[in-house]
Amino acid sequence: MTPTLSLADRLAHDFAQGPVRTAPAPKPSRTILESFPAGAPRGQWPAESFAAEQRRQGVPARVVMDLASDSFLVIVEGSAADDHGETKDPLPSRPRGPHLYRTAVA
Repeated sequence: MTPTLSLADRLAHDFAQGPVRTAPAPKPSRTILESFPAGAPRGQWPAESFAAEQRRQGVPARVVMDLASDSFLVIVEGSAADDHGETKDPLPSRPRGPHLYRTAVA
């Protein structure tokens, strides 16, 4: 026997589900400015150097690792991406936080 919910119970149940039933938030637009192979002898340095040069020119570029293509990508996110070239395939979002390659020096 399937229990039937009253209208109030059904509304409370639907309200409690909240974000589960809503559409996922759109991913921010990103532009890939340049790609550097991860297997290069200098590793991520060429990508970091390119991103630093872009930042000196006023472009808010940053470096991310694309595991699928095994390369370092220099990207621009958000509304700044619309001003700096064509948007290529979107990258998966990653949590914000300290840079993975930097270590604290005591």
